[in-house]
Amino acid sequence: MRIQGLLPVTAGLVLFVAAASTHAAAPTACQLLNPDAASSLMGSPASAPVDMQGRGCAYSDKAGSKSVSFTFNDASMSVGDFTMMMKSQGGMGGTVETIPGVGEQNFFFIKPGNQNTFTVYYHGKMLTLSAQMKMTPALKTAMIQTMKQILAKI
Repeated sequence: MRIQGLLPVTAGLVLFVAAASTHAAAPTACQLLNPDAASSLMGSPASAPVDMQGRGCAYSDKAGSKSVSFTFNDASMSVGDFTMMMKSQGGMGGTVETIPGVGEQNFFFIKPGNQNTFTVYYHGKMLTLSAQMKMTPALKTAMIQTMKQILAKI
């Protein structure tokens, strides 16, 4: 019987398949911020997503008066450099704050003209969730919760 010869080949194949399955493709921005999440943020049904080559995704409401977008990229900087860059943007009008417990560092910007942006540094990535609509306490809470859900998927 040649069963002994098959055992090392079979074991090697199992290890190869197991290793390949651990390197699944990273999710795209439109998978991380799906239409349901976008609709929840806007409080109305979202349009079809605009996919920006997997690293960005944008939605608007049916009336075109509100929009949300999400982008993520590998950060080409340290968390300290990220912090300095974000703090320099804080002086451009509006308010800025950090939200405890979200990523390694983050900045929540509320700027004039309904330009609301939550940018997070997390495991060498920079993630930005933007909402172009009037800021309310409910929207702020929803943006924070959405970002936490996105971080859990990365």
